[in-house]
Amino acid sequence: MTFVERMAELRERYPADHYVVRSLEAGMPMRQQAVDRAQGWINRVGALAQV
Repeated sequence: MTFVERMAELRERYPADHYVVRSLEAGMPMRQQAVDRAQGWINRVGALAQV
């Protein structure tokens, strides 16, 4: 499951005014940046090939 898919799943599960969705939206740029950094590291070191 991708990050985008997971975030969409959470948005579907909770109403738009729920604190879970509000907190996700508030920090979304930082969450996406963290996922991008982690994915970049995984790609650089070839970690998926080791699993």
